[in-house]
Amino acid sequence: MKLNMNDNVKVKLTDVGIQEMKKQHDEHNDYLITNGGEPYGVFQINKDEEGYTKFQMWKLMNTFGHMMHNGSKIPFDMDILLDVD
Repeated sequence: MKLNMNDNVKVKLTDVGIQEMKKQHDEHNDYLITNGGEPYGVFQINKDEEGYTKFQMWKLMNTFGHMMHNGSKIPFDMDILLDVD
């Protein structure tokens, strides 16, 4: 089985992961507003009926990669599902 970095995956975010996503959202909003742009709007997490949030694999790595090291508080449950839908 091959996994392309553009493939969709699903993870269950922890409170740490949700806080990190909100922090990044707020930082991007501040940058946009400071530079005369329109903000993204209200922060929200899109979960499916089973509590999973979908990302492209590269985006998951980009969003949380800096947090993934030995002894860190994990931003999502370690089971990553390949989204074949």
